[in-house]
Amino acid sequence: MAHTSVEIKAIVQQGYDTIAPKVSPVGDSSTNTDASGIYQKTRWSFDAVMGFYSLFHLPREEQGLMMKKMIGWLKPGGWLLFNLGTTEGETVREDWMGAKMYSCGLGIEGNKKMLADYGAGLTDVEDVVDVEYVGRFEERFHWICAKKSL
Repeated sequence: MAHTSVEIKAIVQQGYDTIAPKVSPVGDSSTNTDASGIYQKTRWSFDAVMGFYSLFHLPREEQGLMMKKMIGWLKPGGWLLFNLGTTEGETVREDWMGAKMYSCGLGIEGNKKMLADYGAGLTDVEDVVDVEYVGRFEERFHWICAKKSL
């Protein structure tokens, strides 16, 4: 879910630090923007990194690389929480809540393989498949929670 700059500024005003990686075909995710909208190069180090309903909108070959970047942004002992799709293959929905939407799933076994291939340094890995209702659709998501080793 995209947040407006007003919503992000409200979060910052409450004392939280926020940062949103720019992930697009035009740029790379080492470029980021803070709540002021200023792009900068930075070396991140966070206690937790979360990626909700986002990684599976990247092409198949970029999902593991993004997960690896997310792990790199964690402090030792930090937590990673994200979800992935459960079906394998690409999907384009022409009318997803009024807009065109692309998603790409690796399937549950493919997700586990990606975690094994790109998840070096993760411990306490838990994964759960859950059914959620999103708009008028019933969707299954593969949730993964893991801790970066000390």
